[in-house]
Amino acid sequence: MYTKTLKGKNTKGTPSLETYQGRLRIRLRINGQQKAFSLGLADTLENRLRGEAIARQIHLDILSNNFDGTLGKYKPHTYLALV
Repeated sequence: MYTKTLKGKNTKGTPSLETYQGRLRIRLRINGQQKAFSLGLADTLENRLRGEAIARQIHLDILSNNFDGTLGKYKPHTYLALV
């Protein structure tokens, strides 16, 4: 992600994007609690860019005190088509 240090770790307090069982998920620590949630996206280049954008949005929301603790704001939405 965009905040890696020379040792390959993210700087303290920033969300990280990682792969778990072929799917992308975001991990972060907020108010002393560790949170992780799956994006429900396969690990592809396009989805990785999308995941990094979501992680950036989370980081900006944390800095501006607009973080959604339910994480619903950051999860990709799927829509069902009516036939």
